[in-house]
Amino acid sequence: EEVMLPFILQFYRKMFKSPQFTIYNNESTDYTKKIAEENECKIVDFSTNGLNDTIHAQIKSDACLNNKAKWGIFIDCDEACLITEEDLIFCKADVIQFEGWEIFDKAINPYNVEFKGVRSIGYSKPVCIRTGVLEDIKFGAGAHNIDSYKGNPVWSRNEFKLLHFKHWSYEWSLGRSHYLSGRRSEENIKKGHGFHYGLSDEIHLDYYTNGYNNREQIIDKRLNLLK
Repeated sequence: EEVMLPFILQFYRKMFKSPQFTIYNNESTDYTKKIAEENECKIVDFSTNGLNDTIHAQIKSDACLNNKAKWGIFIDCDEACLITEEDLIFCKADVIQFEGWEIFDKAINPYNVEFKGVRSIGYSKPVCIRTGVLEDIKFGAGAHNIDSYKGNPVWSRNEFKLLHFKHWSYEWSLGRSHYLSGRRSEENIKKGHGFHYGLSDEIHLDYYTNGYNNREQIIDKRLNLLK
């Protein structure tokens, strides 16, 4: 995640005046932790003996319940929510489910990405939650949904966009998939979680090519903040 983390931190600093970041570090061997330290992020180290979506979901659930700020955004390092501090000040909802968009590009690095992509139901996640509204919460695998919760929150659906940057570069995406395929835990393998990382290079290329050829310009005034 060392490639994406600086970009994502900068992204949210453009959207919020003084965001606070907590990075959950699962045995990274690159410069992810060093980058997080240099950016004054709180770091929580943990180990799951490989990628384990069940534990990852539990971590996000616990982070939500223990959050001390007024709002929390619970995302992976390749996801960016197009929502601002002002949006949250005036938001009447308690749980925000974003309209998912997968970014497809041929960029040199994330900073040069064109904001073009395809809508994705799979990445339409409920990941922004007002603190104190839920008494309990259980995210599903990958935090793509909320399996259960206690409380009576007001929901907002598809009012804001979530950008998923897995495919900003075909070469980066393919290399990352190869790496993550080798890190799947036994539990993930048994449950079929993360199976897409192990798909053939041909299938991966077909998916990327189809997405790139069908991408459309993402229209959102908040993107002007990134200029």
